[in-house]
Order: sequence, then C-alpha cells, then structure tokens
Amino acid sequence: MSADERADLADLREAELETRERAVEDKESAALLRDRKNRAILEAAEERDERADERDVAADARDRAASLDSFLGDADYSPGYKSRMSAGLDRQDSKGDRTSAADDRSNLTQDSREQSQPDDQETGSGGAVTD
Repeated sequence: MSADERADLADLREAELETRERAVEDKESAALLRDRKNRAILEAAEERDERADERDVAADARDRAASLDSFLGDADYSPGYKSRMSAGLDRQDSKGDRTSAADDRSNLTQDSREQSQPDDQETGSGGAVTD
C-alpha cells in the first residue's frame, strides 16, 4: 500500500470517526432535552397534586363546617348547601388534577420505553427488547 493510499485511508477513517462523534453528540443532546422535558412534566404533575391536596383540605373543612351547622340545628340550609356544593366541586377538580398528573407520569413511562427501543436497535446490541 502506497503512502497516498494510507493517507487517503487515514482521512476516510478520520471522517468516519467525526461522523460517529457528531452522532453521539446529537444523541446526548437529544437525551438531555428529553430529560429536561420529562422533569418539567413531572414538576407540573407534582404541582397539580399539591393544588389538589390543598383543595381537598379546604373542601373537607367547608364540608365539616356545613355539617356541623346543620347538625347543631341551623334552620337556614342555604349556606350549608352552598358550602357542600362548593366542597364537592373542589373535590371534583382535585380528582381531575390527580388523574391528569397520573396520566402525565404514565405517558412519560411509555415514552421512555418507546425511546429506548430504537436506540438499542441502532447500536446493534442484538439484545432482545422486552416490554
């Protein structure tokens, strides 16, 4: 093999190495971006859970106060009814937030499982992908 052929082969190998390095950098930046998005989704889900907890506590307090007023012989049922209705609506909102937060967490798990399958196949690990 001549010196020119060796130089051409070295240049070719270096170009292939640079291509692989760029691909690795692209995968790493995509993984970092995906991680940031996942963290943001988890933080939002946690915030919704916290708001739901606060609404549940407030709803319980209003419901308890309305029940106590009714039990103690309050003849005017209108304020108690309104308070109970408001507490029920808060609980309904809390349930929606909890369901939404759980769905977000579940979707994150499904997304990460789907994302890992193509990566394994691209690297040629040959390992079986199981669910």
